[in-house]
Formats: sequence, C-alpha cells, structure tokens
Amino acid sequence: MEVVCKTDYCRKLDYLSSYQWRMREVNSMRDRIADMEKKIDALEDKLTEIPAQQISDMPKGGKPQDMGDLIAAKLDLMDAMRRTKVAYERDLAEAEALRVKVYDYIRSAESIRDRTILAMHYVDGMSYAHIARVLGFSDRQIKRICKNAVHNLCACP
Repeated sequence: MEVVCKTDYCRKLDYLSSYQWRMREVNSMRDRIADMEKKIDALEDKLTEIPAQQISDMPKGGKPQDMGDLIAAKLDLMDAMRRTKVAYERDLAEAEALRVKVYDYIRSAESIRDRTILAMHYVDGMSYAHIARVLGFSDRQIKRICKNAVHNLCACP
C-alpha cells in the first residue's frame, strides 16, 4: 500500500520533482529505442549474411529457424519501435511543457537566490553538492536554502 504525503510541503516537493521524474521516463524510452535499433541492425546483418534457404538446422521451439522467422522478428521489432517512438515524442513534449510549468512555479520564489537554487536542483537536476560548489556555499546551506524556499513558495498550481 502506498502512503501519500498530504502536507503542503510534500505536495510542493512532488510538483517540483515531477519534471525530473518525467525526464527519467523519457530517457528510459530513448534507451529502449536505441536497444531496438541495435537488435534490428543485428537482424539485418543476419538476413544479408545467410543463404535464403535456411539459417540453422538447430531446432528453435521445435522447428528450424529460417529467413521467414528473421523477417517476422524484424517486422515485429520495427513495429514495437515505431510505437515506442510515438510514445517517446509525446512524453518528451509533455516533459517540456512540465519543465516550463515547474520553472514558472519556481519564479514565484521570493529571492533570486532561492529561484536560482530551486531551478538548478529541480529543473537542471543538479545535486545539492554540485550547486554548493558552483555557488560557493556549503552543502548544508544549499539544503537549508532549498527547504526554506520550498516552504515559502505559494501553493501548488
């Protein structure tokens, strides 16, 4: 059973983190597409290297693997990749729209320092330690500033 945090602070954190979570999903899809492309290339190589009669006399699922089996596998993979690419493009567009919304929400922070740190963390995906090095603060200061900035943000849109 999933426990849902209902405090205002938790809702703000969830909203701010939503862009990074969406981008992780989009990047995972991009990686799956790249894997499918590699598998399709491997199937194409097999199809061009092997004589058309039969690829192997070794039983595979009770029958020898022939050219038709490879062509069917390639077509199935190409169809799955096409569907994944459509979903990827849709999710990428949604992620970009979400990035704009999260950034606009961050712009409601009180100070430039707060806006900068929140954007670096929640939009750019930088760690507290990296932000601290870039801005010349300690990790603890960045965590404290970020926490206070989130508390001071207006209610989630």
